[in-house]
Amino acid sequence: AKYGEIALALQKELKCDVSAHVTLLTYGITFTLTKKLSDCITPIRSGYESGVKTGELTHAMSCAAVLGWCSFFSGQQLRKVASTLKKLRTTILEYNMTTNLRGNRNYQKAVDYCLGVSKSASFCLSTDPDEHSNVWVIEQAKFIQLAVACIFGDHQYAWAMSEKLQQFGLVFAGTVWPYMCAFYRGIAATSMLQMSRGRKYLVTVKLCLKVLRKGRKKSVCNILHQLYLLEAEYAAFKKKYASAEKFYLLAIKYASLSGVTHDHGFACEKFGTFYLLRKNHSAAYEQIREAHRLYSIWGSRRKCQLLKNKYPRLAEKEHYFANVTI
Repeated sequence: AKYGEIALALQKELKCDVSAHVTLLTYGITFTLTKKLSDCITPIRSGYESGVKTGELTHAMSCAAVLGWCSFFSGQQLRKVASTLKKLRTTILEYNMTTNLRGNRNYQKAVDYCLGVSKSASFCLSTDPDEHSNVWVIEQAKFIQLAVACIFGDHQYAWAMSEKLQQFGLVFAGTVWPYMCAFYRGIAATSMLQMSRGRKYLVTVKLCLKVLRKGRKKSVCNILHQLYLLEAEYAAFKKKYASAEKFYLLAIKYASLSGVTHDHGFACEKFGTFYLLRKNHSAAYEQIREAHRLYSIWGSRRKCQLLKNKYPRLAEKEHYFANVTI
């Protein structure tokens, strides 16, 4: 990170055009660990635009790919993410970058699903290799499916993707993405533990917590709230309810500070579910209402509708969670 800052300072001092290569190595890789993802978006976009302008196309397209990742996982409003992806796709098509196009389409499909534009009842991408794919794109497709499945409560599908992502950390080493992948893999495993106390789920949770605890030292701003949420889910499974409540509150606090709206909503939703299990219906109501509000800000009509379907009187002031089945 220190050398990246030096490279950017020299680039600025020499009044050079923004280098797509330098941008990719700094804001696209190293700084995803040390800065908020939302703070990386504008510099990465500048690197992409400069690369297209100066003919540095390979690195410009890589910047375009990372821009899609950061836009989605930073918690930007989904409509804004969709607009960004559409603009990037125009340039990718112009230069016939087939591999980049597939990656762009993966994220566009994910955004459309979250928005509720897609009529599909489930979110599924092809992860089979073809002549236009590479390991990077295939692993990306698995990861985005895992994340979306976790957010929308498709526990079995999330676990299926989780089992296919054991090499993800090697492919994306040196970035924040392996830590985020560990979070979603851990969430998939804790969800499965609620249905079956399989040893493989327990081993996965412990492994993912170990990865996130190490990552906490490298990327406080992007994964601290995820670590706390996974700690909360694991503590709840272990019936350490006081610890779980403490971790849920920390997860919500740091998700709010990070500005990642969907993670904030996800933490509130999980906390609400915890309160339902503890028969604290009033507290559950407050958390699930807040989750609905945050998902609405994020722009996910599909997720908001799922919550309304599960809690039909969500919009009413009274607390109606006494008969809800989790």
